[in-house]
Amino acid sequence: MGAKIPPSVTGVDWDVAVDVHQVWARHWSGSVQYLHRIGRSPQPNCAQCDQLGCCAGLCPLCREKTDMPRHLLLLCPAHMRLRFDLLSNINPSTSEVRGSDVVAALAATRRRLQSRLAYAV
Repeated sequence: MGAKIPPSVTGVDWDVAVDVHQVWARHWSGSVQYLHRIGRSPQPNCAQCDQLGCCAGLCPLCREKTDMPRHLLLLCPAHMRLRFDLLSNINPSTSEVRGSDVVAALAATRRRLQSRLAYAV
């Protein structure tokens, strides 16, 4: 975001607005990598580090890349169908996914999929 103040998110619940702002700021509490980096989610194979390539910070859905907002919004294969449904494109540009409605939908889907994954384990 740089020095810009993010636009307000209107017409949604507080939790959704918080998710959108956190994704925009790259400090999303739904990111495994972010929680690992700040010490909130230590893993047996790595107690805590700030390395973006750490295996403890990989996306829990695809296990291919680091679980960062860019991965969530643009790259994660687990969200390919949703990106297509929202944007008619499975490989959108950064500008296409900046809208709060797209970010909110992707963040909500990620949380649902993560909770199902945790429940299944």
